[in-house]
Amino acid sequence: MAWFVGGGTWPGRWPGLVAWSMAWSKVEKMCLSARPLRDDTEAYTNPLPLRNSIVTDHPNPTFRHAQSEADVLACFDVMRQLRPHLQSPHELLERVTMQGAQGYRLLAAWEDGKPVALAGYRRIDNLVHGRFIYVDDLITDAAQRSRSYGERLRCAASVI
Repeated sequence: MAWFVGGGTWPGRWPGLVAWSMAWSKVEKMCLSARPLRDDTEAYTNPLPLRNSIVTDHPNPTFRHAQSEADVLACFDVMRQLRPHLQSPHELLERVTMQGAQGYRLLAAWEDGKPVALAGYRRIDNLVHGRFIYVDDLITDAAQRSRSYGERLRCAASVI
């Protein structure tokens, strides 16, 4: 399984190209402490230990999909930091619903009932790469950065 991240431009001579790829064995090692969800409604905490000890007194977030309309609407403020062209929470809901028919899922790290980081992704199977996760959107709230949420969301998406 490989990781592919898109949705932006990569500086250099390949704009829009896949930003990075990671072999499944590396992801597996990174996600050793993660456990898959039994179903889509079960949430879990701490899929990955923090890589560094910058934040040791901060509680671990809960990682779960934004499935209800209220959950998706709550994700607007964080997603807008990555996608400033979004005009309203209802536009985000409309787009997530439309893309959901194409396999898009929105995974969030929740602290105190509020999303602090998001990963919008889809599982894809093709002849070239086999099964892989394509990450469309990966963002951590500006006030919550440097807490390894992005890395932990990538791992959670790979084991769910």
